[in-house]
Amino acid sequence: MRTLFEIAKSGLYASERSLSVTANNIANADTPGYSRQRVEKSAIGQQMPGYFAGLGVNVERIERLRDDMTDKQLINKRQEMGFMQEKIRIYEMLESSLASDTGADLDMRIGSFFDAFSELSNDPQDHSVRFNLVTEAAMLTEKLGDMSLNLDRIKNLTKDSTTTLISQINDNLRDISALNKSITTSKALGRPDHASMDLQVKKIEELSQLVDIDTQEAKNGATEIFINGIQVVYGDQYRDITPSVNESLGTYEMYLGNGIQVQPQ
Repeated sequence: MRTLFEIAKSGLYASERSLSVTANNIANADTPGYSRQRVEKSAIGQQMPGYFAGLGVNVERIERLRDDMTDKQLINKRQEMGFMQEKIRIYEMLESSLASDTGADLDMRIGSFFDAFSELSNDPQDHSVRFNLVTEAAMLTEKLGDMSLNLDRIKNLTKDSTTTLISQINDNLRDISALNKSITTSKALGRPDHASMDLQVKKIEELSQLVDIDTQEAKNGATEIFINGIQVVYGDQYRDITPSVNESLGTYEMYLGNGIQVQPQ
């Protein structure tokens, strides 16, 4: 009779855990970054003389259903998408400075300038033709000056946005390292922190849209982050990235605190 009660007790507990996990999955169906969970069970039994006696069911663990290979592929695609979106943003600003709705585009100004020269070659003594050439030259010069100012403005905007972007990168690196601490601690205690794991995946996805990264899982469950082969997150530690502008080359460079240059692909 005691065996029957133990079997019933284990069955009720396993069913309660399964219902709890199912309810949690349903409640988080629309939660960004949430990974569906499943209860892993195993039969409990005992070898008796001449037969095997079942003693109920045991809840082994709650499994987090996530494919690491799929996550890596998604990260790679998000890196490509983030790069293309940033290129589109810059190209759209450049396009707006090179083309206009008024018809006073650079190609039109250059065309008018050379047309004025052609007219002058036909009648070099005509003062009105000479004046027209001077006017077209002044308008072309003004157009080039406006374009130069606009390009400088775009350069400064890009510089400011890149500084903000690196700040966002550092914030994500800090958050990932902090989550590593929670994940490794809970794993060592035998109680995986699935919420922190899901949040870390979300942070890594956000980071992958800002900069090219490689990820690697350590034996203790921590996620290590690399930028072009240089490790920037290890365990619960991370390395701040500092921006620097090389004015002579017109390039934007990134450095770690120890002076090592980080050069994303």
